[in-house]
Amino acid sequence: MAMADLVVCRAGALTISEIIELGKPSVIVPYGSQKVGQYENGKMLEEIGATFLYKNSECELAIEKAFELLDATQQLENMRVNIKSVKKGNATKEIIKELDIWGD
Repeated sequence: MAMADLVVCRAGALTISEIIELGKPSVIVPYGSQKVGQYENGKMLEEIGATFLYKNSECELAIEKAFELLDATQQLENMRVNIKSVKKGNATKEIIKELDIWGD
């Protein structure tokens, strides 16, 4: 995933966290079950302009969009910039800083 220009995937919590951590634009097809919450995960990235979200029944459209994006260098860069807005940084470092256990 680190080497990819674009990620095409489902929208599980770990996958979404990797996409955010790596700052990757994406095309997401969430798993269809309402119990899993993948649609909501993908929707958050769609709302900030970092992904395109498709239903299972729209897989062909998702693939077409992915190929289109690979030729849209500026749009991919805009998506990379947009995803940075949700990246929170290194949680471990922030927790240690807040606890000040090992102080500077």
